[in-house]
Amino acid sequence: PNDVSNNMYINRWYYYRDLSIKINPKLSLTLTESIISTGENRNIEWYYLTPLGLFLAEQVHNTSREDGDSTSINNDNYFIGLNLGYTINTNVDFYTSIIIDDFQIDKEDREQYQDIFGMEFGINYNKNNTNIKLSYHYASPWLYLNNGLLTNYQINNHPIGLRYPHSHAIELDMKYLINKSMIQT
Repeated sequence: PNDVSNNMYINRWYYYRDLSIKINPKLSLTLTESIISTGENRNIEWYYLTPLGLFLAEQVHNTSREDGDSTSINNDNYFIGLNLGYTINTNVDFYTSIIIDDFQIDKEDREQYQDIFGMEFGINYNKNNTNIKLSYHYASPWLYLNNGLLTNYQINNHPIGLRYPHSHAIELDMKYLINKSMIQT
């Protein structure tokens, strides 16, 4: 969004990277990390574009700019994730993903801040021109939400994260290819 009266532009940038490892012909593991950076007149953060190093370490050790407090416009929201994929046979794959938005190491902090995470489990069937995908999604309260102003991931001006209740979803996707066309439900 932009505020014309103050000539202030709130920019949001999403940085993502992953490391995939094929453990054996049937099992793959992917470690992911991402960060949503938001701020007034904020440009691309070059230190987030380095190929090695963790986003969280770059955020903490960069002294060229300071994040505001929880009511500030300038804020970064860090995520880490783990994905597993398992090929059951040539037509069927099982997959799972876990994303951690916030994790409290100290027991004392848990009263003020909750552990925040999401997960997905699914199975994918693909044969000839047919693809059927069935998945279950869970998001704990506050997933993708951050305390900072304008720092939440939103679609159509609504934050994706929900304060309450816990978000559960079952998704069924079906695709059928006919020549170069596709029917999808």
